[in-house]
Amino acid sequence: MAEERDSSENTEGFRARRRRTWAGVTLILVGCYLLASQFVPGRIMGMLAAPGIGALCLVWGAANRSAWLIIVGGVVFGSGTGSFLSNEVFWRLNSPANAGVILLGMAIGWFLIPVLSVRFAGAPQRWALVPAVVMTAVGVPLVLSSAAPAVLQWVATWWPALLVAAGVLLLLRQGGRG
Repeated sequence: MAEERDSSENTEGFRARRRRTWAGVTLILVGCYLLASQFVPGRIMGMLAAPGIGALCLVWGAANRSAWLIIVGGVVFGSGTGSFLSNEVFWRLNSPANAGVILLGMAIGWFLIPVLSVRFAGAPQRWALVPAVVMTAVGVPLVLSSAAPAVLQWVATWWPALLVAAGVLLLLRQGGRG
């Protein structure tokens, strides 16, 4: 009986310390953001709010081993990153390429979900690879349409070769298991 009480007291103490730690980290991050907003133009700080909140959720989810916080953080971080990159970094690209930058930024967030959930939450979220791969597969040609039209034409012509290669790999991996 005494061992159970000691164990529960240790667990409660650990949880209380962890809550205080994350409250402190949150205050530091919010303070840094607000301090930086005194020196950086408001438009840029506004664009950095979503990736910052997403990053905070990712760190918080990793620390608490929470898959749902990692999922929320990945989606918010990716969306904010894509928006920031398209509006502040790659603003000179044409519309399709700009949409591709947004999709690639979002794909980064979706790729973070399975990576961090396996490492920290112990609950693999491999399903998140599907939107990550789709967004990457659509985003890369959109960016290349502005940057390198000849490359896009080559990809448009030869993409069926990937299907052939995938079929050959499936047959080779099956080997003698038939």
